[in-house]
Amino acid sequence: MPDHRAPARRCACGIYAVHRADSAWLERLGGAGTMMGAVRLSGLVRRHKDEGVRAEVAEIVALARPSTPLCAHTHFPAPQACRSLLAEPVDPEEVAARYAVPLVDPRHLTMVALEHGSLLWP
Repeated sequence: MPDHRAPARRCACGIYAVHRADSAWLERLGGAGTMMGAVRLSGLVRRHKDEGVRAEVAEIVALARPSTPLCAHTHFPAPQACRSLLAEPVDPEEVAARYAVPLVDPRHLTMVALEHGSLLWP
């Protein structure tokens, strides 16, 4: 059990979310093979410049249908050199069903997200 409330200052704890699909954070968080989605954040939320946020709680409200096949990694984050060795195919339909959220066209993700709240930043 952590000795502080997430996301704490000077710590990497918390749930990460980005503002835009072209965020520099994505490569560090999983790269181009990352499944995009929309989340509703609550609890303590810390802004990290214009890249994204770390939050205490995040609820997935929608997932974006990926344009290329995805693979799950047994270790996260997976080093670039190991990604192909640790990967298993992922069915986006199964992921959306597991979380009981819609799987939407990426162009509609923001619209669907706004049905659940407002944008934090920017």
